[in-house]
Amino acid sequence: MQQDLKSELTKQLIIDKAFTLFYENGFKTTSIDKIMKETTLSKGAFYHHYKSKKCFRT
Repeated sequence: MQQDLKSELTKQLIIDKAFTLFYENGFKTTSIDKIMKETTLSKGAFYHHYKSKKCFRT
C-alpha cells in the first residue's frame, strides 16, 4: 500500500471515530485518548496528522 493512501485512510478513521464520539458525548467531553482508544491507534498517530482536536471544530 502506498504511504499516501495509508496516511489518508488513517486520517479518515480518526475523523470518523472523532465525529461519532463528538455526536454521542459532546466535543468538550471527548478526549483525544477516547478517540484513539476507539481507533486502536496511538496518540502519536493523532498528533502526526492533526495539531489538536480543535481542528475538527467548524
